[in-house]
Amino acid sequence: MKPIRIIATNLLLLFAFSVSAQVIEPEDIENPFNTLSYGVRAGINYATVTKGDATIYPDGKLGIYAGIFGEIPIVNDLLSIQGELLYSRQGFERRHKTSEAEYIAEYKFDYINLPILAKYYIVKGFSLEAGPQLGFKINDKIDTPFSTEEHTIPQEIESFDISLAAGTSFQFDEGLFISLRYTHGLKDVIKETEAKNTAIQVGLGYKF
Repeated sequence: MKPIRIIATNLLLLFAFSVSAQVIEPEDIENPFNTLSYGVRAGINYATVTKGDATIYPDGKLGIYAGIFGEIPIVNDLLSIQGELLYSRQGFERRHKTSEAEYIAEYKFDYINLPILAKYYIVKGFSLEAGPQLGFKINDKIDTPFSTEEHTIPQEIESFDISLAAGTSFQFDEGLFISLRYTHGLKDVIKETEAKNTAIQVGLGYKF
């Protein structure tokens, strides 16, 4: 946890210094109700959980995310706030070995995620973004080569998650953009294990 806090603190200090270095005139302050933009975004998750105290030895798994967003400019061409509503398939893979066979089980966690991000535009179209993300689990299951079993994980899966999200995006003139984001959970995903969600997201979006 300490390395994450140190990184987050340094990013916040850098962000504050960068903003203070800009000359912000009154006319640069946007009226958010006149300039709200919205769009859609989707892509691929590479997700897993940190090992924590659980003896699960997780591997990463691929999933998808998709949803909508709204962006409210705060300072012209410099700073905005972006809220999102996303479906996200996360979880992890685990190798099992028995006397008869070795197989991989997929632990699938489905979430509705609500990131709230501050976006700082370095140059036109290119931004850095960071902020909290709330997650609400809507389903969990385990897939094996033999069957699909509902919630047979020995420990209980938490229904609520909170993470830190940070990433970057680049928007083209036509409204299309590409994005890269990392999220790291702050709360146990499996009760009493210290195992936390992590995900790398790569995707595309379109701002109307």
